Amino acid sequence: MGLETNIHGIWAAKQSALGTPAAAPTTLTTGKRFRLAAQGGVGTNIEMGSEAFNDLDQFGDAQDYIQSIIGGGAPPFMGTPNELAWLAWMFNGAETVTNIPGPPVAEEHVSTPATSLFYSTFFQRTGSSIIERVQHNDCVINGLEITAGTGQHVLRVTPTIISLDPGVIIAADPTLAMPLFDSFLWTEAEGALLLGGVVMTGPTQYTLTLSKNLEANYADGVTPEDLQPATPTIGVSMAMLLKQQEFEFARNLIYASGTPAPGAKPARFLGGMSSFAVTHTQKDSAGVATGKSAKFEVPGVRWDKPSAIAVPNPGGGGGTLELSGGMRKVAGQPAWRSTVRCSQVAFTA
Repeated sequence: MGLETNIHGIWAAKQSALGTPAAAPTTLTTGKRFRLAAQGGVGTNIEMGSEAFNDLDQFGDAQDYIQSIIGGGAPPFMGTPNELAWLAWMFNGAETVTNIPGPPVAEEHVSTPATSLFYSTFFQRTGSSIIERVQHNDCVINGLEITAGTGQHVLRVTPTIISLDPGVIIAADPTLAMPLFDSFLWTEAEGALLLGGVVMTGPTQYTLTLSKNLEANYADGVTPEDLQPATPTIGVSMAMLLKQQEFEFARNLIYASGTPAPGAKPARFLGGMSSFAVTHTQKDSAGVATGKSAKFEVPGVRWDKPSAIAVPNPGGGGGTLELSGGMRKVAGQPAWRSTVRCSQVAFTA
C-alpha cells in the first residue's frame, strides 16, 4: 500500500529561543495539536543551482550545488478555541489572560501585536503503513489568514510558517491528544459582524489576511541565518448581500453619502475611516452558550472604492457587494486585536 496521506498529525510547541528546538508537547500549556482542514503542512524546500561550462563538445556540462534549504508551508487548520488562542499568541508575540468567572467559566486571551518574535517547533507525521515523521525547528508564524462564510462554514485559520532549520527526522509522535473542543462556526457570528460600529445584516463571508512579510537572510551557509522584516500588512475582505443597508454603505464609500442627491458625482476626497469587528459565540448541541468565543477587530480600515455597485445581469439573481481594504492605524488602538475565550490557561514556553 502507498503512503496514506489521509492519516496524519500536526503538533507545535513554543521554543525558548532561536536555535533551541522545543521538546514534543505533552500538555496543553506547552503546545498544541491541530485539526487539519484540507491538504497542507510544513515541508522542506531545497533549491538547487548550477553553472554551465563547455568542454569542446556540443553538449557541455554543468557544476551543481545546493542554493538554499528552508522550510515552510501554510496548513489550513480548523479554528478550535484553545488552538486559535495559541496561534494568535505566537503570531503577535504577546497576550494577556484573564479568568472569566462565569458561568460558564472561561479564560480570556487578548492578543495584540508586539515587537517580540516567537520561535516554535512543528512536528508532523504522515502515513500508517509507510510513515514519515519530521520536525521543523526555528519556525516563525509569518502570517495568519482567518476566514469564515457561507462557503466556509467552519472557521478556518491558516498560518504561514517559515522554518530556518527544517526536515529533522524523528522517531516517535508527540503524545498530545487532539483538540478538546469543536471549531467556531460561521453561523455563530450571526448579527455580530460590524463595519464602522454598525451591525451588518447581510454578510456572507469575511477574510482577515495578516502578514509580517519576513524574509530569509543568508550568509555563508545553505540555511537562513535569520529573518528580516519588510512591510507588515493587514488586509480585510468581505462579501455581503446587496440589500438596502449594504447599498447605502457602498454609495457612502463612493459619494460620501448613502443617499446622494441627483447630480452627485463620486467624491474627490477619501472620506472617513471605517473599522471591522466580528464575534463568534460558540453554542453546544442544545443551543446553550459554552462560554467560548472568538472576536477579531481591526480598529482602522480604509476600504477601496467599489468600481460598481449594481451590475445588470440578464440571468437575474441577487446582487453581492464585495469589499476589500487595508488596516490604517487609529490613535491609541492596536493594528488588530484577537480576543478568544476558551478553557486554556496561560501558555508557557
